[in-house]
Amino acid sequence: MPLSDYKDLVGTLASYAQIAQMLSGSLMCWEFHRNGTTRPTPATMFVMGGALGFVMLEFARIMDDPAMLRANWVGMVLSQVYLLCYWLYSDDRPGFYRSLAKGAALAGGLVAYARLEDPELVEHRFGIILTGLLFFMVSLPLFSVGEIIRTKSSASIPLPMLLTGTVVSSLWLLYGFIIDSGFMIFQNVVVLILSAFQFALIVIYPRTLPPHETKKVD
Repeated sequence: MPLSDYKDLVGTLASYAQIAQMLSGSLMCWEFHRNGTTRPTPATMFVMGGALGFVMLEFARIMDDPAMLRANWVGMVLSQVYLLCYWLYSDDRPGFYRSLAKGAALAGGLVAYARLEDPELVEHRFGIILTGLLFFMVSLPLFSVGEIIRTKSSASIPLPMLLTGTVVSSLWLLYGFIIDSGFMIFQNVVVLILSAFQFALIVIYPRTLPPHETKKVD
């Protein structure tokens, strides 16, 4: 039986797995509530997640793929909920607002570009842009590798999202092979490589908060 016969099944599994991945953000919100602070998780991670939600929904609209549309509608809504959660527990509101303004400008600009671009070219060009954003988003925790090594703590790496993200990327990779989408294949192969590196850091360094990031008590 050719792989294409499993398109609907794999697409459905991938879309619902992506929704489950987005729900894992609720675990991080619980950690914020328990600790009374968003530290050491940077605002950029949540702001980019919110911006990426809008951009990926626009790409799903361009692709006109039901599985992608279903997953990204839910993902877009949840990402905004998590932004609100981050805002509630952030002790650096000015920094959060600056990041939020940049994220909103980025998402708004990209969606506007997609609506104005030539329909014959937009899928390819927007796909390239989305690939870059995905790589940036997945590699965000790696920007603090020096800090992770210095403090010998991997607490800044969002483990729930990393675990579910690995499953989701594996399913979308398979779906990319089925629909013969070079962008989806390339995106998810690189995402899985970046995820593997983060898993290696978690294995090497414990997930306890470094001494200077003590629990905030109000």
